[in-house]
Amino acid sequence: MVIFPSEEYVTKLSELLNSSKEFEEAATGWEGDFLFTITPDENLNEEVRMYADLWNGKCREARIIPKDEEKETVFALKGPYSKWKAMLKKETDPIRAILYEEIEFKGDMSKVTSYLPALKLMIDILTSVETEFL
Repeated sequence: MVIFPSEEYVTKLSELLNSSKEFEEAATGWEGDFLFTITPDENLNEEVRMYADLWNGKCREARIIPKDEEKETVFALKGPYSKWKAMLKKETDPIRAILYEEIEFKGDMSKVTSYLPALKLMIDILTSVETEFL
């Protein structure tokens, strides 16, 4: 069980993505990194930014980005801790959260839609991590 958000959570996510043959096949051709920003609310007192570099079905790097480090990414998702928690507990559909702007999305939506199977697998992997919340 890992705490969300934490370095351990990001490491576990990377391990699960890299061990998934399904994800590797579905994400072949995907070249882009993500910045997941969790903003304070509920039990989270300060913003946490998690980074994942996805490249052709593999996660080349995953880590927590320090507050003082600037990081430009191809894709970004940003929203309050309570929304991330609801998504990870499968109480809220992530696509719905983005469409209803509960989670802010930045990036090329057409690229994302062309890799919907990979995105769905990534979401399944995100929600499969045995997680303890703050």
